[in-house]
Amino acid sequence: MKYAAVIAAAGLSSRMHELKPLMKLGSSTMIDNVIDNLKEAGAEQIAVVTGYKSDHIRKHLEESGTIICENSEYASTKMMDSVKIGLHGLGDPGNYDYVFITPVDVPLVNKDTLERMKKEAEKGCAVIRPSYSNKAGHPLMIRACEAQKLRHYEGEDGIRGFLREYAGNTSYVNVKDPGILMDADTREDYRKLRKLEIERKTGGRLWYEMELKISRSEAILTQESVQFLEMIDQTGSLQGACACMHMSYSKGWTRLKKMEKETGYPLTIRTSGGEGGGGTTLSDKGRKMIAAYNRFTREMQEEADLLFDKYFREEFDTID
Repeated sequence: MKYAAVIAAAGLSSRMHELKPLMKLGSSTMIDNVIDNLKEAGAEQIAVVTGYKSDHIRKHLEESGTIICENSEYASTKMMDSVKIGLHGLGDPGNYDYVFITPVDVPLVNKDTLERMKKEAEKGCAVIRPSYSNKAGHPLMIRACEAQKLRHYEGEDGIRGFLREYAGNTSYVNVKDPGILMDADTREDYRKLRKLEIERKTGGRLWYEMELKISRSEAILTQESVQFLEMIDQTGSLQGACACMHMSYSKGWTRLKKMEKETGYPLTIRTSGGEGGGGTTLSDKGRKMIAAYNRFTREMQEEADLLFDKYFREEFDTID
């Protein structure tokens, strides 16, 4: 039996305020964990659907052998849209018998869980889902002919609506694997994932967290505020950026004005009316500022990883 996989990694991570696919779990990133698990489970083709900071993820996966697809409308679409793009990227459904479908932020699924799902697939069910404590989790496993139908599904409620149509032909595999339910929507979720990863691999290894803030009298640039500015540029609208970030327009406006007051110059350019309908984009200085913050954060993280290994791993970690 042949297997393929689609990893939805296009999301904005609006509550995490970081690029989730590249966040570390131990020595690997979330997306590396997911890809490695799927490869070990026998997935011969893996389509990764990117969106937010697509170029960063694409560069990271240059040597991964995956198929990179881009959801350019990630800020206004849902996971279903990314899954369709990924299934299209896999090409002819005749190339596989079943396809795993998973979001990138569920990175700690046990390998045994995937093997048990493959075993269940031998019975020919249309849909297979793992279950822990009577709760269905990720990844989904869908038969090739149903994957073809999913590519063209236009019903309500996205993937949930599609799965309801196959309720009578869905098999649930009960597993002792809390990882199938653990995603990284929030910073607290991420801490729980790291704790589980550490417990599985080492029984209690040390780890660190770091967030860079650039301030004057108050914080100007944080991971959240930089993401907010990026969404203004992406959507061409302050209102659109606020919607993406799940904040009120008044809160977004107040935040932007405070940032501009602290920097001393406009971070955005606002236009009104006219044939184009007006909108808001970043000024040249605004773009330079977030580019500098992102480069600084990336280089600081690289140096911090080296320093943490130097001062803590060798001295305090007793389990490799």
